[in-house]
Order: sequence, then C-alpha cells, then structure tokens
Amino acid sequence: MVKIKAINIRSSKEFIKEKFGEDALRKVIDSLSDEDKKTVTTALPSSWISQDTWIRFFEAVVSELAAGDESIVKEAGSYTANKELSSIHRLFLKFCNPENIAKKVPVLMETYFSADEHNMEATATKLGENKYRISAKKFEPRQRLVEIAILGWLENAFKLSGAKNLSIGITKSLNQGDGSIEYIVSWQ
Repeated sequence: MVKIKAINIRSSKEFIKEKFGEDALRKVIDSLSDEDKKTVTTALPSSWISQDTWIRFFEAVVSELAAGDESIVKEAGSYTANKELSSIHRLFLKFCNPENIAKKVPVLMETYFSADEHNMEATATKLGENKYRISAKKFEPRQRLVEIAILGWLENAFKLSGAKNLSIGITKSLNQGDGSIEYIVSWQ
C-alpha cells in the first residue's frame, strides 16, 4: 500500500479553503467516512497516512466542488509546490535552477511517498539539454489523481526555479494502465 506524508492533506485542505471557502472544505470532509474524516482532521503533517485517504479526499473534492473536473487536482498540486518550495524547502529553491529541480524530483517524491516494504521508485533521466524523463513506479492504477497532482507540482516547481517555455507531457499513465507514471519535461 502506498502511503503519503500527511502534510499533503494539510496543503490540500488549505488549497480548498482558499479557493472555495471554509464551508466547502467542511462539505468535503463531511462526505468522507468516519475513518478518513479522522485522518484528514487529526493527522500530524510528518506522519504517514494511506494514500487512499488522500485519493478519497480528492474524489470528494472533484465530485462535491468541481462538478467532476479533475483539473482541480492539478491546481492543488501546483498550490502544494508553491507552499512547500516557499516554506519547507525554501533554501533548496533559493539555490536551484530547472536542472537541479529535475535531478532532485526523485528524492522529493520519495520523501512524500512510500510503498511499504517495496519503496516507491522514482528516477530522473537526462534525455538531452534541458530535457528529462521523470518516472515513478509502485503506484496502483487507482492512484491516477496522484499523477495529476504531481503534474501540477512539477509545473509550478519548474516555473519557480526559472524554467522558460516549459513543456511537460505524460508519456506513461496510471489512467492507461501502464503501472507507472512518466513525464517528459523540457524547458529553455
């Protein structure tokens, strides 16, 4: 089972509160099971929680607040990158450029995701000047919302590091049953 750092839930709740308001956040949380509700409201940011709880939270956001539009998850990923890279990892970003972001994405992903005894594997492979393949294995097909959130996180992280003419494409998708996530990132 893949686990995720609970700080992602905190950032996600902040995003929902800022975008839709406190009542909307309450509506999403109230729609969750008692167990998920407890996790979402009480988990410490540094603790590991089931990624399924995060997914169910965002399934509720998509259905309750976004009329089925999953792009809201990408927005949340972008918001999380902005929050993390301007607070927790601000020194990292201060000395970073797009190349360094590409090289460090696997380390950051492995900081926020865990797959129990079979650790999630993330890699960054240089394909050319200003072009990388970023991939992650050990995710389940149901976790495609995570794929969308990571896309939003990557876009904002690269922009914050100074990437110009950024292009990010998903070349392997959980949504298509590939069993892994793969992005091709390029910039000028």
